Amino acid sequence: MLVIFIWKFYDNSFTLYGDFKSPTSQIYWRQLALSTLVAKSGIIVLISYFILLLLSILIVLLLCRMLVNTILSVFAGANGPSKVDKRIEANYQKCLKDVCADFIEYCIEDSNSLDIICRHWAPLPEVSALQSTVDMPSWILPISGHAFGGPDQGRKVRLNGDSLVGPEKGGYYTASGNLRPRFVFGTTRSVEEAMAITPMETPGEYTDSTPSIIEMPPRFEGTLKIRGFQLGTIEKIDRVVGAVVSKESLEMCGWSKTKGASDAELDQVWRVLVANRGPNGTNPPDWYRRACRSCLEWYNKQNENTFNTNILKDMKNTPKGKVDFLKRVQQVLYNRKIITAISSLGVRYIGVGPLESKSGDIVCIFYGCSVPVVLSSLPNGKYKFLGESYIHGIMDGEAVEPAFARGREQWFKLY
Repeated sequence: MLVIFIWKFYDNSFTLYGDFKSPTSQIYWRQLALSTLVAKSGIIVLISYFILLLLSILIVLLLCRMLVNTILSVFAGANGPSKVDKRIEANYQKCLKDVCADFIEYCIEDSNSLDIICRHWAPLPEVSALQSTVDMPSWILPISGHAFGGPDQGRKVRLNGDSLVGPEKGGYYTASGNLRPRFVFGTTRSVEEAMAITPMETPGEYTDSTPSIIEMPPRFEGTLKIRGFQLGTIEKIDRVVGAVVSKESLEMCGWSKTKGASDAELDQVWRVLVANRGPNGTNPPDWYRRACRSCLEWYNKQNENTFNTNILKDMKNTPKGKVDFLKRVQQVLYNRKIITAISSLGVRYIGVGPLESKSGDIVCIFYGCSVPVVLSSLPNGKYKFLGESYIHGIMDGEAVEPAFARGREQWFKLY
C-alpha cells in the first residue's frame, strides 16, 4: 500500500506539471520514487509496526479491564456489592448473647466446621457499666481462657495451653473424619424478625448523662444441639499445675520414675505430652522421642516427684532440642489435665483434657469438629460444654467408622 501511494503521488505530479509529461521524465521520476522508497521504506515499516504494537497493547488492556470488571460484578452480584450478613451486621441493640451466638452460627456455616466452639474468644464477663455479668451458654467460651488471657489481664506470661484447633479451616486434626457439622440453635424467632424490632428513639437521648440501654429481646434461648457420638467416660484425672507435671500424670501416660518406659510406652508418652504435633500444627519431628527420653531421665534423677519443665528449660546447658521440646509440652499441658477414659466396650484411652474436667464427664466426637470435646452431664438430658481435648489414637478419624457400625450416634443438647 505504501509503494502504491508513493507511485500515485508521482503520477499525479506528472499530470499537474506539463514539463513532466514526457515519457523520459515519467521514467526518471518513477526511478527516483523507487530509489527513495527503497532507502526509507525500512524506517517507515518499523514506525508502522511500532504504532500497530501500541494500538494492540491498548486494546488488550481495555479488554482485560472489561473482563476483570465483569468477573468482579458477577461475584459481587448483578445489583452491586453483596450485603453484609445480618448475623454479623453492626447492631447495638442486640444483647451480648445474641451477638456471640450469631457470630458462632455464621462461623460454622462459613467454615463448615464446629471448631469455633473450642476457641476462647468471647468478651466476658464484663459487659457494660450498667451490667457487670451475663449468663452465657457454656458453648461460648470466654477470652480469659486464651493461652495468654484476655486483653484486660495485661500479662505476657502463659496462663493456659494453646488451642488444639488450628487457625485455618479444618484444624490440625480430623477426629470426626470428613463429616459435616450437624447442629441446631435454640431460637425464639428468625434473624429477620429480630432485626425488624427497633426500640423507640428518644430525641436528645444521646446527650443524657445517664442514658438507659434499650436492648432487643434475645433471639437465642441458649441451647445448641449437635450431632455426634460418645467416645468414653473419664475415669482418672490429674492436673498439670502451670508448667509442672506430676508423677501421677507421667505414670498415667506410661512413664515410671523408677523403671522409665519400654519403647512402646515411650512412644505413647512423648506423643501425649506434645499432643502428637509440633509447633503450629506441624507433624512432630522424630527427634522429639529422644528429647523426651533425655528430659524424663533428668527428671528421674531429681529428688522431687514433680517434673518442672521450666527448671530444665531455663538451664544454661540445656540443648536447644530439649528446650524446643519442653516449649511444645508447655503449649499442650499448661493448666490442663491428663485424663484417662473408658468406652462402653472397655477400650481405654489416654489424653489431655480441659482444666474443668472431672471423673464421670464424657468425651465425645462432634461431627464437623476437628478434636474431641469433654462434656459434663446436666439434669433433663442437657450437657455443659467444658472444652477441647486430645485423645491419643483417635485424632485422625479412627473412631468414626466403629461408632457408625454400632449405631452410637446421638444429639447432644448443650446449655
